[in-house]
Amino acid sequence: AQQQTLERRIGLGTLGLGEVLIRMGLRYGDAQALEFCRQTYRTIALAAYEQSAELASIHGPAPAWDPAQFERSTFGQRIRSADLDVYEKVMRYGLRNVTVLTQAPTGTVGTMIGTSTGIEPYYLLEWENRNRLGSHIDRARVVDDYRRVHPEGPLPGYFATAGDLSPMDHVRTQAAIQYWTDASISKTITLPNSATVEDVREVYEGLYNHGCK
Repeated sequence: AQQQTLERRIGLGTLGLGEVLIRMGLRYGDAQALEFCRQTYRTIALAAYEQSAELASIHGPAPAWDPAQFERSTFGQRIRSADLDVYEKVMRYGLRNVTVLTQAPTGTVGTMIGTSTGIEPYYLLEWENRNRLGSHIDRARVVDDYRRVHPEGPLPGYFATAGDLSPMDHVRTQAAIQYWTDASISKTITLPNSATVEDVREVYEGLYNHGCK
């Protein structure tokens, strides 16, 4: 409790990224999708840091705020390179919260409102839902919307589920979002049941080499 009072950490996050990419016609993990993620989460980071500095100018920064540490930090330099005005505002007033951003899994919320969870792709586009009233087939809403306009033919390739993607598609997406996230990220990387220890090692090394926490 004492540490939380000193740092006042919060974690702004998102959900529905997988659905957004499909609606934009972008395949999760490809070059255009990665660029969209970089630009989107850059915008979120700058807006969040500017707002935290605004709050600090009114209510004061978090007690543990240290401008020298922020100035030396990799994330501080990213903010500086992206928007000097935001960086200077943070250095002038401090941050109300020493960390502002994360990406939580949002499984319950995403399922409740019918979208993809967290920063994940859809795990399935169609599944059997069983409950006390029986069972029925559910589909992702984005599929139903597409089928109303295109009732025939296969789904386009950008309707990719977690199992359709390569492990590095997951890694690269996580890395693009981690670059603009000051805390850690919840992300599942799907591997086939035939995956070897070496396959898992390749994923972890890929995450490390891409700068993920």
